Parts: sequence; C-alpha cells; structure tokens
Amino acid sequence: IVRPFSFLDMYQYVSREIHGQPILVGIAQPESLTFALVVAYRLVEVSSQVLFFTLFQVGFDDLKFHGLRYGGILLWSLDCALQALLVVAYTRNLKKLVFAIPNTIGAYEPVLLRGSAGQAFLSTPALLQVLIHLGELILALTCVFTFKSADAYDLLESHVWMKWVLWYFASCNVVRYSLFFFLYWFCAYDVDAEWRTNADRVYVTKLLTDKALEEADNSDKIIPLEIAGIAEFSGKGGLDPEKAYDAMVHGRIKLPYYVAGHICQIVARAAHKIDIKDKGNTEMACEAVLKAMQQHPTESTVQRAASRALFNLVSGCGDNKLFFAKRQALSLLLKSVLEHDGDDDLRRYVFMALQEFAGDETGHHLDDEKEEMGPNVLESVLANLRSHRKDRVLQFATCGFIAEMIFYYPKMRKQFYEEGALEELLHSMREYREDSDVQRTACLALRRFAMDDRSGEVLERMRCLGVQDDVRRAMDMHAGALQYEARKLMDALEVKVMLPPIGVQTDVLSYRVP
Repeated sequence: IVRPFSFLDMYQYVSREIHGQPILVGIAQPESLTFALVVAYRLVEVSSQVLFFTLFQVGFDDLKFHGLRYGGILLWSLDCALQALLVVAYTRNLKKLVFAIPNTIGAYEPVLLRGSAGQAFLSTPALLQVLIHLGELILALTCVFTFKSADAYDLLESHVWMKWVLWYFASCNVVRYSLFFFLYWFCAYDVDAEWRTNADRVYVTKLLTDKALEEADNSDKIIPLEIAGIAEFSGKGGLDPEKAYDAMVHGRIKLPYYVAGHICQIVARAAHKIDIKDKGNTEMACEAVLKAMQQHPTESTVQRAASRALFNLVSGCGDNKLFFAKRQALSLLLKSVLEHDGDDDLRRYVFMALQEFAGDETGHHLDDEKEEMGPNVLESVLANLRSHRKDRVLQFATCGFIAEMIFYYPKMRKQFYEEGALEELLHSMREYREDSDVQRTACLALRRFAMDDRSGEVLERMRCLGVQDDVRRAMDMHAGALQYEARKLMDALEVKVMLPPIGVQTDVLSYRVP
C-alpha cells in the first residue's frame, strides 16, 4: 500500500498523463534523503489510518447488524463519501472519483508540491487531506473518552497486546503529522511562491493539443511546465509540437534546461522519422533549437539534444543549412564542443552536423567564426582524431568534415596541413582498416589534399608517410565508392616522367614531376 503513495513524489514518475503526454511528475530523486523521508511518512500515514478504522470498530463494538460489527466500516464509508465530494469539487473530473478510495488511508497527492488548500494537483490538496484526517482523529478520540472510556479501559486491561497496538498507533500519528509539516514547509516545491513572482508562467496545458486539452481538468490546468517537463515529452499524442516550439522561441521567460532539452529531442525525432523539412513549422523548429543552445550553453544535455536535432534538420536540406549558417549556428556548435570537451556523444553529433554544413556553399561561414573562436578551433577539430581513437563514429565524422572543408574552402587546406592533418588522417586509416566508411572519408580527405598541389610538397609528404601502402590495403579490403577515391589518390601519388623534346640533351630525372 505504501509503494504507490510514495511513487507520487519519485523523480520522473508520471502519476497523471493525457494521451501519452506527462502532466504530473514526481520531483524527488530516489536516492535522496527527502525521498527517504517521504517513504517514512507514507508508511506511518497508511499504518495510522488503517489502525484508525480498526480501533474505532473495536471501541464501538456495540454497533452491530445481525451480529456483525459495522462501526469501522461505517466510519470508512462516511470518509469515502467525503473524499469523493472533495475530488469532484477540486478537479471537476468524474473519472477521478476512484481516487476517493486511497484518499481514505492517505493523501493521494504529491506531498512535495506545496500549494494552498484550494489547489489540488491530482485529487485533493494534501494539506486539506491531512487536516481532515487530523480532525477525524480528534473527533473519534473525543467520542471514545466521552461515551466509551470505561469500555476502552476494560479492553486495554483484557488484552496485553492491545497496549502495544495503541502505543504503535499513537507513535505513528505523532511521527506522521510531524513529518508531514516538516516536508511540507521545508522540503516541498513552493508553487504558490512561483506564481506570485512570475506572471508569465507557462503551464503544461498550453502545450497540449486541442483534443487533449478537452480532457484536462481543473487540477491539470494549474500544473506548471517545470513540473510536467521533468519527464521526457512524448512528442506525439497529447503534445502539440508547434506550441512547444512557440513556447521555446516566443516565451517571455527562459524555460528550464530539461524542458529545452525535451523540445530539442522532439525536433530531432521529427526530423529523423518524418520529413518535417517540407512543412510550414520547419523554421519555428529551427528557431527553437537555436534558442535552446543560446539559453543553456553550459548544459550538456541541452547541447547534445540540440546538436542531434540540428544534424537531422540539415541532413539533405540546403535551405536549413543556409538558415542555420546565417544565424551563427556553426559558432554555437564549435563553442559547445569546447565547453563540453568530455561529452563524446555531443562531439559525434557536432562533427556530423559540421560535415553536413561544410558540404556546400555555407562552408565559408566557418572561417569567419574561426576568428571569433580563437586560434584553437582547427586544433580542436584534429583533437577529435587524436584523443578519441576508439570512437569510430567520431573518426568518420571528423575525417568527412576535413574532406568537405578543404574542398569547398581551399584556404583551409594549408591550415589543416600545417596542423598535422595528414598524419591524423593516416592514423585513422590504420586504426580502422576494416571500416569502409572511415577508409572512404579518409581517402577522400587525402585526395583533396593532393588536388592542385603544384609545389609537390603535400604529395612528397604523403609518400614519406607511406600513404600508398595504406591505400593499396584499403583497395584490397573494400569495394564500392572507396575504389574511386583510392584510385584517384594513387594516380596523384605516382611519379610521372616527362621526356624532353628530341634533340635536347639533359637529365630526364630533372623532368620528374608529380
């Protein structure tokens, strides 16, 4: 019995949802001291209420019907009827009448959400529930001491175990009410205080679809988004994505970081599973992702979800690439990598997105943002190859990013070369010989380094590094698109001998050019 009551306050436990969209969610971490106190409170609460009806029936044993005692059942029935009236009064939802039954043995309401006696988040206000149960206890004790004091004393003397039961009952009540008021005033989230200080607050019902909003009752309409947003958004059913994007972009207050992360995840899933790039809400989705990255630069969960969403949005969509490039999204991606250097998932999504950006005319934006980021941007790109050798996806994405950048923006070729990009690309090829994707992107990058190398410096460096042997191995192990890139690279690396005109006496070795 204690378990479902305790779960109402457990972190990310959804006690109320509409069409799959979480409405009321617990806020206490399971390993926290606060949640341990909640469990203790629920234990003594249920124990005291169950004993309350039992002891009442024992004390008023003269209440019989055909020889069967009904005192405790009568009291419980009256309490249940009262709870049913309260549930309907506060929620205006007849489907919640079933909550009247658990309300007779405890407050079926989160105790870590503090509101006034007129605010119910699930069924009836927790404070009102406790006051009602306390009033029932005082009334029952008054009746016992007034009308049944002699019978109660005889009962106490006739059974030795009765003393222990009464001591346990009294202890449970003392601990119960003490714990409740401690939790309520010192541990609970003060919803009323937030309402008094924030007139532009966003409620979860503002994000629901019209169909889901029809099923929302009075309790659902007063639950703030920061409570409902603790659980992950469904992105379908009861949630309207366009309303979520609008709340992120045009809201007067900054949404909590976890809510912003959930909205970015919705965008990422929508861009991956369905073609939202052709829908009218694409621009709003893009704006929501950018706003989340700008408002929460230090939160890795937000940056990770936003990077994934951004990658899915720009994959195969030139309009979205141009949209993000004009709004300094590339700078935000690079800053997030520097800010969260230890987040491997974030790095993967960032460089996969950068690879997409670099593959067209938007690549030139990276050079301007390089000046803003400082001299360590290129080093940060190559650091992915050096520091994350075991991350195959990151190796693939970074090799592809380098290949695209030096092709669409030749000015970057010399800078990458001077920073040691050739050595890092070759190391990736040797580390992942059996991975065709890494081999293909590395060969592509190396071939583009060799393009237009009029001085022969880059090609000579490749020969010294033994690129030809590694390319031959790749060609022997993998078929497909890699063969074309590898063949072109091998052609560039071969030393061609150009003979002098007839009649000219000279050393033919001087005519060797790459």
